[in-house]
Amino acid sequence: MKTSCCLFIAAALMVAGCQGRGPRPGATRTARATRTDGAAVAAPAPSAPPRRAAPPTKKRSLGFPGRPARQNVPGAKKAFAQVMKLIQDKYVDEAGVTEEQLWSGALEGMLGRLIQTKGRKVNTMLDPDSLKEMELGLKGTLSGVGVVIKIIEEVVFVMQVLPNGPGARAGLKAGDRILAVDGKRLRGMSLLQIVKLIRGPTGSKVSLFIQRDTREWTQPVTRGRLTIEAVTGKLLDGGVALIRITTFNRNSLKQLDAALTRLTTAGARRVVLDLRACPGGLLDVSVQTADRFLPPGKTIVSVTHRDGRREVKKAAAAHPGDALPVVVLTSDQTASGAEIVAAALADNGRATLVGLPTLGKGTVETILRLDNGWALKLSTARFYSPDGRSLQGAGLIPDFRIADNAGGARRHITAATVDPKKDAQVQAALRLLQLGVRQ
Repeated sequence: MKTSCCLFIAAALMVAGCQGRGPRPGATRTARATRTDGAAVAAPAPSAPPRRAAPPTKKRSLGFPGRPARQNVPGAKKAFAQVMKLIQDKYVDEAGVTEEQLWSGALEGMLGRLIQTKGRKVNTMLDPDSLKEMELGLKGTLSGVGVVIKIIEEVVFVMQVLPNGPGARAGLKAGDRILAVDGKRLRGMSLLQIVKLIRGPTGSKVSLFIQRDTREWTQPVTRGRLTIEAVTGKLLDGGVALIRITTFNRNSLKQLDAALTRLTTAGARRVVLDLRACPGGLLDVSVQTADRFLPPGKTIVSVTHRDGRREVKKAAAAHPGDALPVVVLTSDQTASGAEIVAAALADNGRATLVGLPTLGKGTVETILRLDNGWALKLSTARFYSPDGRSLQGAGLIPDFRIADNAGGARRHITAATVDPKKDAQVQAALRLLQLGVRQ
């Protein structure tokens, strides 16, 4: 089985479940953000100098941004066999390292020589549990209690409770701490181990030992079938639709179309598209998402494969969002498929970017199953923006750089919980739309 993705899916966190551009020809600014300390100030400006492109990452010894600089061993293939034999015969701890561990380390070393992105494992092995988590995140449905969890200093925190899910019906709240599941203490367990304890068949029960402030109690929860909220939206004052996308899974397009229909029917005439902390997802879904805001025929992305094949993906159909003015919000964790959407809208003159420079991931990964139940996540293609630039190691530089006052918590924020009065980037976007940017 092969699955092509522009990943990063943070599905493991979900118990409820995932170059810079140069100036565009003729582009001018009609507003200018003047502060980056959380306060957005916009003022008219008749023109501006060309936008500064993202500085390219310095190429290292192997020739690609993100590859570690390491010395090659002469005759490495022969040396490998010799080193393996020497370790087996002479390593001080005879029982300390098995042959299986050495081969596993060799696999990790091979993949470590491939493209990685700012400390994230782009090319990596997936054990059966990690593979299952990724597949659930991409599918967008699962059976669980409907909360997003995160381990902070060995304590499991509830980061988000999905509306109308089992956890919400049981009274769980963001900020609650889960100390035990069915009587098993969680301290010292990995996130995947905890997820496996909490999840289970639809209709089955699980007991969660909860701590909230100084209160502690055991809360029974009946597991249910859940749909991951990949897209959320709400109508802001002035006829502005705030649409937040947190991943591109199999349900994302259906949720996006429903949000656009609901909000435009309610009077939305402009869009703030929030891609902050969106790690990406399925390539075809990110392409179709960009299609929702581009006229037919416009280039969305080009994908180049190892054998030289080049696919140019274009907007295929007319949609209600084609003519709506758009501001896209980005952060330093906007990655991969989300960068494809942001670049497509910006390079085609359909959107202004507000926020922080994006992560800078320019490769497409394919999930390749192995005979032992594991899988290899491998970069098998590169993607380029409509203007022909790779984002690898560089990312997208926003038109207006505004700090994100939510920081690392942004990943777990939905449109419903965004407060426009306290969100500096949303404030800047609303001001730009009011001034008529990209209309």
